[in-house]
Amino acid sequence: MPYAYDWLSKERKSNILGIKIIQLNGKLLLYLQPRTFFEFEINYEKNGNHTLVTYERKELFVQNHFVNVFFEDLKMVLENQKTAVNFDLFLTTNEDSAKISEFLEESFKALKTRCSELKVNRIFFEDANVTFGMSVLKYLSSEILSSVIFRRPAEPINFQDSVNGLRNLEGGYRFQLGIGVRTIDEEDLISINQFASFSEIISGLEISSFSLAASYDSILNKDEFHTIIREKASRGPICIIEFKDQNPELKTTLFGKRKTPINSDVCEETARSVLENPLLMQLILKRFVFFEIESLRKVNRGVRKCIDTVKPNLHIEKYRFLLCNNRLLTDITLGSGEHKRLVYPSDGSSVMDKVYREPTCTLLLNDFETNIEHPKSFLQELSMKYLSTNRFSKDLEKAFYGELLKEIGKVLKKREIPLKIRQLSMGTHCQMEVMEILPAIDKDSLKIILFACPSEQKRLSLAENNDLLFKVDQLSQTDQWKSAEQLVFYDFTLKEPIEEVNIFHFSNLDILVKTLSTQNVFYLKTNLLKSSKFQKYKIHFRESTIDESLHELIGDPYRTISDEKKIWYFRIPNTNYFIHIVLDTRYVKNRNGSVTPKSIIFTRVSEEDTPFFEPPINQLRIN
Repeated sequence: MPYAYDWLSKERKSNILGIKIIQLNGKLLLYLQPRTFFEFEINYEKNGNHTLVTYERKELFVQNHFVNVFFEDLKMVLENQKTAVNFDLFLTTNEDSAKISEFLEESFKALKTRCSELKVNRIFFEDANVTFGMSVLKYLSSEILSSVIFRRPAEPINFQDSVNGLRNLEGGYRFQLGIGVRTIDEEDLISINQFASFSEIISGLEISSFSLAASYDSILNKDEFHTIIREKASRGPICIIEFKDQNPELKTTLFGKRKTPINSDVCEETARSVLENPLLMQLILKRFVFFEIESLRKVNRGVRKCIDTVKPNLHIEKYRFLLCNNRLLTDITLGSGEHKRLVYPSDGSSVMDKVYREPTCTLLLNDFETNIEHPKSFLQELSMKYLSTNRFSKDLEKAFYGELLKEIGKVLKKREIPLKIRQLSMGTHCQMEVMEILPAIDKDSLKIILFACPSEQKRLSLAENNDLLFKVDQLSQTDQWKSAEQLVFYDFTLKEPIEEVNIFHFSNLDILVKTLSTQNVFYLKTNLLKSSKFQKYKIHFRESTIDESLHELIGDPYRTISDEKKIWYFRIPNTNYFIHIVLDTRYVKNRNGSVTPKSIIFTRVSEEDTPFFEPPINQLRIN
């Protein structure tokens, strides 16, 4: 029987785009990612012979092992999942890991048996057994799966297990495979050579390691693989093994299948008369999706010019700029979920030579301008971020990223009609970088603004530098800021006092401040009681000057869980809603050992979801 699953609303159950499982000692966390950025968390914690299940303000004690309780809920999530998801699994090596792996495989297998295999775009494993990971792939939809990643697989590593797992796959699988390990020895290299036999399954391969057998050059098949050594990685040299360029006939198409050679005896002159006619081309393009149109553009200059004249709506949903492994990438996703990654420069060489020396990034920017030139273009998300910056010095990284954002901003500002974007997600160093992009976006379409660290490398450094402040004085005066509904502010600390920032028009807020005081809490509570838009505000803070005078200002808590965790309810005037406040000042470390910020969460809740609700008493009707 399900437990926390029954607490989820119908809307939340039907809009899950991501499933993340994190195992800690005596605890399992289930994160479900909805269509907004605010993922919700369900905790399953061992409590003696019982399990404590918590979700938002709800708690339940269950007399059963926490792994069993967790999987009762997870099975319901998987059985009712209709749309494709990203699936992430983070394990901790202990006696519970094997049980979790076994239960998860059985859950996937049960779905397959019922002819309703789970649709997963990307599956990610950390500290998981490779044999287990490869074994579950056959239970996932082959039409949807596009990426399989193992990071720090559980020791000992046996690459032959991966090969055997690929050998057992049937049904047209086509995905990118990434494996990150600590060491690769000679026996591993012999097994890795066998990956070349599965080029119809593996569209791209990246195996990374901090140590590579000295004899790799004589063992690794040079016709199929090449290696990259990154000398300036933060933890020492990283060795990368990748496929060499494959035969074009084996490269993936949009749908993950091999391209079928086209044999045509149509006269070239006749074909040109059709494909270079704007009226006919307009009819043709209505039946094509973006990636098919891109292929058509490559036929010849006349066809390309004709397509540019028609300016078809490409129905792109997400456009992401990435800096990954010292290459510039764009990820393009259509409304149908179909996805493609473009690499600049296409030969895989360093952006240090080909991009930074030519800051305009001509090819990438021309593609971007062409892809959004339709007047009615509407992106669900425009995203800019680093995935890896190990080869760049701090100053070069900052200069490069700033130049790239300027050029993207110029493309956006050239449009006669501002580009409609629902969500802007930016890795950024400062507000001036954001100002290159934000004012050029259609203010009526922008609903979600997300700021985060521009790189994973810098994100790690922030754990040791809690005083990195981020100004928003100019951003908060833009029309785009004022009309947005959600603000997510990761990693950086808001520089301005919270009273000086325009925030109360947002329905959802997730920000970090350096210090939260008693007066700050009173200010937030007072203003949120007046707000008609407010839904949920998360305020994280590193330091606290909150004292007992808070009780005098806002009243005693409804419930005191401990000295560090308290709960209040306040009725919103003239409504059937309350503000639910949870103040949590506990000292907690995350799974990496860093101290997590404290938090206060304000949530709008219906009276029916409060302890004060009294259901009407059924009365006997006498006719």
